Amino acid sequence: MYATYSTESKILNFLREERTSTIFLSTLAELRGLRGASQSRLSQMQRGKALEPEAAAKLHKLMVELETLRELCNPIPVRFDDARAINNLLDLLEKKILQVVVFENDSDAESAKSDTPQQ
Repeated sequence: MYATYSTESKILNFLREERTSTIFLSTLAELRGLRGASQSRLSQMQRGKALEPEAAAKLHKLMVELETLRELCNPIPVRFDDARAINNLLDLLEKKILQVVVFENDSDAESAKSDTPQQ
């Protein structure tokens, strides 16, 4: 069992909460040039073998980026299953050119508009 705030715990929680896989994470890590995050290495981590410190630090940063992406897109759900698509979104986020705009439909405002006489 890993410490609550360890990178390994963060990864395991993310994999579970987002219903994604070590294949996705290892592919994304490879696309982003992170070493020490192969699928077999992440599978070993799932079985209790801690990550190497350098890999853990880089994966921690990647997890923060993924959580940031998820939060920026809220309430739009993000599926973490296409590593190339997520990598492209992270690149846009890194370049500060990703913009997500969500307008919530206010039913009171909509009903007020419909009560206004049309000319």
